[in-house]
Amino acid sequence: MSSVVARTRARRATSLIIRVTATAILAGVAAACGDDADDDGGSTERVAIKAQAPATHRDACEIITAEDVAAVEGQPMQAQPDEARVAETACSYGPPGSSIALMSLNIHWRDGRQLWEAWGMGRDFAGRMMADPGADSIIAWESLEGIGDAVRYGDIMPSLVLVDDVLLELHMSLVTDSRAKFAVLARKAVSRL
Repeated sequence: MSSVVARTRARRATSLIIRVTATAILAGVAAACGDDADDDGGSTERVAIKAQAPATHRDACEIITAEDVAAVEGQPMQAQPDEARVAETACSYGPPGSSIALMSLNIHWRDGRQLWEAWGMGRDFAGRMMADPGADSIIAWESLEGIGDAVRYGDIMPSLVLVDDVLLELHMSLVTDSRAKFAVLARKAVSRL
């Protein structure tokens, strides 16, 4: 009887892993595509922000520095710039000498509002696809006040900060006490844009 229970649990865990992976892929695709289409009544919120000139592309490792991450983590950190794209810069942070990134920052220097909406649509779609009640904790976002124009904090999903038409995307799922650390790092990043 115990082997039947173990197999059932393994199947459920595998099923959840597959759904989470699919959600991540769908959210990434949605974020990469963007869409100007009107909302179809889902829970995706729209953010109205005044139009401004495109932000200057800067090194993401200068927006949040290794010293900033070290201060919240309480240990030395190194910053590794990722390959720059046309309208995006990125930086990964981890302990010196380690190939494992503890967290990363992607800055989308244009089309931030569209990407904000695309992330929301991807998350909503994933929520509808994952009928498992435990999935809510995986794809949940919390709104925070006082950081940028709009914020979505997620324990597992990337946390997002929208400032004008610039979108900051912080991946912090490996960071302990990430909510408090996110707030500190996001405020620093916004002040440096």
